[in-house]
Amino acid sequence: MEIVIIRHGKSILNTSGKVSVAEFGACAKEYDALGVDESSPPSKEVIEKVRSCNFIVCSDLERSLHSARLLEIENADLISPLYRECEIPYTNWNFPKISKTVWPIIFRLFQITGYSPNAESFKDIKKRAKNVLNNW
Repeated sequence: MEIVIIRHGKSILNTSGKVSVAEFGACAKEYDALGVDESSPPSKEVIEKVRSCNFIVCSDLERSLHSARLLEIENADLISPLYRECEIPYTNWNFPKISKTVWPIIFRLFQITGYSPNAESFKDIKKRAKNVLNNW
């Protein structure tokens, strides 16, 4: 048996500019709700690889479902929130504006060390991953 993992395409979220922590929270929510940038479609090789799969699993987030459509997947065999990538934590500190691409790095590091407001804890993420693996 071969397992193929394909990450969703690049989000259509505009990542240029700087935002406050509070504004970053809105960006994190928008990232989850948006589809992917169709100007960088998957390669024919990737589409062919997907066609050879016997069972297809997707998360229920729009960017995952949109990526599946771009991969010419009409209906995934299993769509579940269990397969979502880790949420990005965010909070509402009073802090100067920072690049939209730096906040996720900062908050991911916080998440790994145990601080994950408005998102799953790193401990819960690992537990979810174990449950997924144990159910296969």
